[in-house]
Amino acid sequence: MNQYRGEYSYQHMGTRKNRLFQGIMLGALAGAAMSLMSRDTRTSVVTGTKQYSKDIQAFIKNPNDFFDRIKETSGTIRKTIQQISDDVAFISQKVEEMKDVPPQVASMVKETKEAFTSHDDNDLDRIETRQNQAHHYRNTVLKS
Repeated sequence: MNQYRGEYSYQHMGTRKNRLFQGIMLGALAGAAMSLMSRDTRTSVVTGTKQYSKDIQAFIKNPNDFFDRIKETSGTIRKTIQQISDDVAFISQKVEEMKDVPPQVASMVKETKEAFTSHDDNDLDRIETRQNQAHHYRNTVLKS
């Protein structure tokens, strides 16, 4: 009895698949028919079909033209990829160079700071004297 059920379900499984496929096909046909009720859709389908027909006829007459276009396109793609690769390498190189710039800039800033801030006592005395002279000049000459 178990053996019979196995064969029975196996046989019906084939018919279920056929019904499913038939249902999908009928649904697709019904959808296509519904969409073709629109004038714009019909026009688009007719135009597309004519263009595909012309393309297929041209391919049949001159298959080498088709393959030449493919070779040309692949060459263009290859060149573009090479150019992108070169650009990436250039940018990479510049990024590496920029990694060295901050330490150099930092050392230049530090040297500049030291040049302006490192004064010995004589320099500080001269600065203080000039400030006092300027203050005296403002108070005496400009106020009179």
